[in-house]
Amino acid sequence: MKKDNKVFIPFIITLICSCILVLAFFLPIASATKEYRELIDRHPDEIAIAEVDMSYKQMKDLSLFSYAKVYRVTATLDSMSEHDRGESIICLVLIITIGVSSVLCVLFSGLKKPIGIFIFDLLAFGAFRALMWDLNDRRVLPSDNYYVGIANIVYMAGVIILFAGAVWLLVMKRKEKKRASVRNEEREFNEEIPVHPEEK
Repeated sequence: MKKDNKVFIPFIITLICSCILVLAFFLPIASATKEYRELIDRHPDEIAIAEVDMSYKQMKDLSLFSYAKVYRVTATLDSMSEHDRGESIICLVLIITIGVSSVLCVLFSGLKKPIGIFIFDLLAFGAFRALMWDLNDRRVLPSDNYYVGIANIVYMAGVIILFAGAVWLLVMKRKEKKRASVRNEEREFNEEIPVHPEEK
């Protein structure tokens, strides 16, 4: 029971933060500016991107999931240049890496495996920063029509706190393992002490 209590708090922290990473995948990474929102509201139900069946009202707030749907289509469009298709593929790979790594963080958090959390937390962080750098470099985000959404803050905070929680979990697990080893050695030592019958 004592072991579970020591590990419980960092376990809960890592589990909650990893779930936040998954949630952030569906939160707005790009939010339309006030002017662009007003323009969208004039034709909310018109299709903005026919290939992905996305209406204008759906473009007010774009999540990583939304970008993944767009890039999945543009990566195979014949009308796109080879360079643009290549960029779409790179962005799609980065977004998939973020999503899969986030889900695996949940898995390893549930299993209380801090090393696995470290690996996929850092992988998610690297892919996310690479994607944001690319979007910024191509002036996709931020742009005249969009500013960086809440998902950026949520994701960065989740990644950092998750890493700290994994460190705490690792330390607590090693301390508990060491204590368990000491208890086992004491038990074995006591069992080896011969018991002498009482003299009559």
